[in-house]
Amino acid sequence: MLIPNKRGLVGYLVMAAHGDLLNALAKARRRREDLVDDVELQDLGGKSGSEKVEARMYLERIRPELERLLPDPADRRAVEAMLDDERATAEFVEIWRLEDLSPDEQRKEVKRGKDRLKKALKRLGQQLREREG
Repeated sequence: MLIPNKRGLVGYLVMAAHGDLLNALAKARRRREDLVDDVELQDLGGKSGSEKVEARMYLERIRPELERLLPDPADRRAVEAMLDDERATAEFVEIWRLEDLSPDEQRKEVKRGKDRLKKALKRLGQQLREREG
């Protein structure tokens, strides 16, 4: 039984699916922007060639600061993977050489490492803004 001025079941399901899709896209965008905003880099995933080149040029410009902040080459490789929108735990396990850990411990260590890097990048971004601003 349809109630006047109300959507039918199909209309409701379409509306709900549309809302779910918008929420998922917003969440993905926020995840990328968190990292990008931290060092004022543009997201490299899905961008045009010129935007990728521009972002890489900015990365090269701040590389000395990045090397000072992150003396471990594995951490710098992990940052590059994050900027390339890499999400596979296996990639970070290989970068940080965590193969000896259980899968559960690998996930925890990768999350801990990525969180640590995001904090460091956020501090670097603040320092660069203060210096340039």
